[in-house]
Amino acid sequence: MRFILTLLLLFSVSAPAHAQTAIGKNTANAYYLNCLKQDAPTLSEESKNMLCSCTAANMMRHMSVEDVQTMSSSTPQAREAVNKMLIYVYAPCMEFPAKDYYYKTCLSSPDTAKISSQQKPLCDCMSSEIAEFLSKNASGVFLDILDRQPDVVDPMTALTEDPEFKKFAESKLLGCYAQNR
Repeated sequence: MRFILTLLLLFSVSAPAHAQTAIGKNTANAYYLNCLKQDAPTLSEESKNMLCSCTAANMMRHMSVEDVQTMSSSTPQAREAVNKMLIYVYAPCMEFPAKDYYYKTCLSSPDTAKISSQQKPLCDCMSSEIAEFLSKNASGVFLDILDRQPDVVDPMTALTEDPEFKKFAESKLLGCYAQNR
């Protein structure tokens, strides 16, 4: 899920550094359409659509053309712009890909089959709880991840490979198992 890189390609033209140029509807729509074309095998079409529309809307609210251009530079401000993108554009939308990812990962895990013969309800419970948590807390989660891993670029990889979030996801799986026994 390298949607950030896709976004960078949309803003390859330069704009004056002194002005903060709002990202307009046409640019956000172009991003949305390009986002839909990206390969995302862990996402359902519905979740991909939700992620793309959510991030496009958040781009308009929280980013400027200059922010996006700065992300591809080699300046110290580049990291700040990437972090802004992760926290304000992607984090509020992570519930959609996270639900799909954790559901599919749970179903395909041999460990899940060992603990329950009712994998689908267990995995649905876990992935739904993770998605609900992220819908309310994702920006804080990403702030914490960035404290531990300051060079993160890909939001989904950052989430799924973060040791603290892995523990959280495991606790949700065990909680759902205890509920459904």
